[in-house]
Amino acid sequence: MAPANTKRDDEKSASIKKKSQITESEITRMHWCGESTNIILGQTIKGQIYRSVDRGETWEFKHDYEKLDGAGQLDKKNVKKATKIADIVESPVDSNLVFLIGASGVNWVSEDCGANFKPLNNGRKISQLKFHPTQRNWAMASIFTSCEDFDEDDEPCKIYREVYYTQDLGEHWNFLKDYVLEFEWGKGSADDQVPEELIFLMVQKNTVGHLDPDTWASGNTLISSTDFFRTSRTVVKGANRFAMMTEYIYVARALKNGEIDLVMSERANKFATFHKVKFPNKNTYKSFEYNLMESWSGAVFLFINLHTGSGVQYGNVYMSDASGKGFSLTLARVPLGTSGYADIEEVNSVEGVIIANKYSKSAITKMNKDTMNSAESTGVLKKLKNKAAASTKNGNKVNSDPQEMAQAIRDAKTEMATKKNPEIPIKTYISLNRGGNWQLLNAPEQTAKGKKINCKAAKGCSLHLHSYSSPNFPVPYAHNNAVGLIMGVGNLGTQLKYDMEEVNTYLSRDGGLTWLEIMNGPHILEFGDHGGIIVMAPLYKPTKTVLYSWNEGKTWVEYKISNTLLNIDAIEVEPTSKAMHFVLSARRAKTSKSKGVIFTIDFTDLHQPSCQGVTNPDTKDSDYETWTPYDGRHGDKCFLGRKITYVRRKRDSECYNPEEKEAVLFQENCPCTENDFECDFGYKRTESGQCEAAKSKTYEPPEDCSGYYSISKGYRRIPGNTCDGGGEYDPIQIACPGTWSIFSIRTLIILFLIGVAYYVVAESEWFVLVVDWINDKYSAIMSKNNDPYKYSKELGHNPDTAGDSDDDEKIVSKEDPSSSINQRGRADIEMKEDVKDSQNLIDINKYQDSDEDDDKQKIIQ
Repeated sequence: MAPANTKRDDEKSASIKKKSQITESEITRMHWCGESTNIILGQTIKGQIYRSVDRGETWEFKHDYEKLDGAGQLDKKNVKKATKIADIVESPVDSNLVFLIGASGVNWVSEDCGANFKPLNNGRKISQLKFHPTQRNWAMASIFTSCEDFDEDDEPCKIYREVYYTQDLGEHWNFLKDYVLEFEWGKGSADDQVPEELIFLMVQKNTVGHLDPDTWASGNTLISSTDFFRTSRTVVKGANRFAMMTEYIYVARALKNGEIDLVMSERANKFATFHKVKFPNKNTYKSFEYNLMESWSGAVFLFINLHTGSGVQYGNVYMSDASGKGFSLTLARVPLGTSGYADIEEVNSVEGVIIANKYSKSAITKMNKDTMNSAESTGVLKKLKNKAAASTKNGNKVNSDPQEMAQAIRDAKTEMATKKNPEIPIKTYISLNRGGNWQLLNAPEQTAKGKKINCKAAKGCSLHLHSYSSPNFPVPYAHNNAVGLIMGVGNLGTQLKYDMEEVNTYLSRDGGLTWLEIMNGPHILEFGDHGGIIVMAPLYKPTKTVLYSWNEGKTWVEYKISNTLLNIDAIEVEPTSKAMHFVLSARRAKTSKSKGVIFTIDFTDLHQPSCQGVTNPDTKDSDYETWTPYDGRHGDKCFLGRKITYVRRKRDSECYNPEEKEAVLFQENCPCTENDFECDFGYKRTESGQCEAAKSKTYEPPEDCSGYYSISKGYRRIPGNTCDGGGEYDPIQIACPGTWSIFSIRTLIILFLIGVAYYVVAESEWFVLVVDWINDKYSAIMSKNNDPYKYSKELGHNPDTAGDSDDDEKIVSKEDPSSSINQRGRADIEMKEDVKDSQNLIDINKYQDSDEDDDKQKIIQ
């Protein structure tokens, strides 16, 4: 099925270096460790650890008893079970520091990227560990109780989560709380003003039986502490889920009437006050799942699942305003996958580009009404953070849990052969301005075999790509160091297809504006050398070869890596995608054994010369070109309100990029157009493209109106957009009732009266005489006073000179000593109280029980 532009080039491929090694089971995760790109930790499906210090060319098995024991604490009879690894956690402060969570109660810490491990915390199985964002040796860990922890004679078995903290990398652990549903550090980065010790815990009110994370209870609370819970504060009552983002924290509350709403707070405000999150139609729901995704701009995308019953899952995607409080509808009827992620992805190779899937409105209405009604009674909400950065390196893998990936791949081909298209059609849309506008994907002009394609969106035909709702295919994949490149697996037509024979692999070089069909059938791929080298392998199809392209998919070269058929599970490159070393994890296709194979392919010598001419792109002697992304609507190639010019390698230049990041040149802003704005809170875009109110709106001033209030015209600037102008879309500013405005008639009248008064004062001779007489009398009275310091007490007159240090001393000496001491002491006490108050991040008096009616809530609106 290889296209016409695929060939064998044994002469050129002879310069490629290849190494392979057998592992006891297939690799499910690659973890690059440390500052360099040389050290890799590989975790297998059986929970074993391998380590490479030469970019994957050779691997050391780290599960020998002597290598992992360290302190002689492991049970030699159960070494295999005791040394099984469930997860690898890297410190955000020190990339050489990793924590291995064991599967059976023994855990390890390594401060040298796995060269040495120290076992700790024997007997207690850690379910989750979170390093502190800024303190290297601090961490929190959660541990579930077991029935073995309880003496049935004294207390029945209760399963609940306990949270502990350490300040010395696990040498000692200190108890925080039990019956904890979720936990997070409050500190985000070294730059914010949040205390290092701030911790948020969401705790269950009912501590009689087992922990119940799925049942909503209005008595559950979000609490915080800045002294490791020697003291604590109630932050939000009724809290049942919360999500910590880079700039915000969002909390889902259970209300008295059984409905659910969201409140939020800002890191910039030290999480001091919480606000209700507002939506266009209603602010409370009887049941929903929500999914948060952070944008490059700092805005937040929020997915709310509106159909939580059995069958098809879907919901709406909303985008926050600059404050994070108000959300406007961005896209409706977006599918939700079984993995818990919605079909929306902000690609990393071009800022502001988002790819999403949605169901058609007409098809959704045909769903079974009983199924739809079941959504109102499920009462289940899940907090699922879907950060774009977190999914970046998973884009070229099958969307499965690592521990289940192997079995999923084995069964995938059989499943694909019997799977039918879903009853409800799915179409793929792209936004080139961060959700402001959406359009269907343009189809390629020809197939991978060179045959002309006649598929136009105007005629109902377009490109559709699989995403999170298709667990057996990779999601659209991009990398920020491969500028403009996006890969996807899908099909052409009126809707998304699932049959293997109809699914192909596609690539875009211009941020999703146009697409190329690069290969028949579904494939996985990875970018290296800033996109200068792309390595690809078939998905669900045994192979002896991989394909690589050095010209961004224009031509492909087959490269043989094995004499036996392999199922290639993943292709990896170091996290920056700048290197030329690729690591492939695979399994032998025709064997019942579960052993895996790791391949390392080094393309460093494929093109000997490094690229030249980065300072003079677009010239004949340069290997670089300039590229300006645009959204297809602006004639002057504006993108997010500005012209952005990237310098990247020419497609046909046979050279490799230095590992430094390619240049990005920012040019002038563009004049604002309607495409630079999205619908404001409370508005939605109609079929005509205009933003209209979602429901009838009143324009009364707010109760706490101060100075001015705004009336929206239905638009707001897209986050991150820097266009110039746009005043015709900005809200109207109106003075609050009872206030003065420089534009009001009242102000004009007052200014007129002031002018008349000034004329009377300036021109009236008798008025001047009166002022002079009063001044003379006042001076005579003051001259009789011989106390040179009285002015400092009475503040009735200023001295002729100021700042004399001797005078300052005399001022102090003239005061009553006891009074002076008391004043200073009181001032000192007040200062200490101020410092104490500044440490109280959460004002408990501002939050009332969520069981109360909304009009009694004291959360800031």
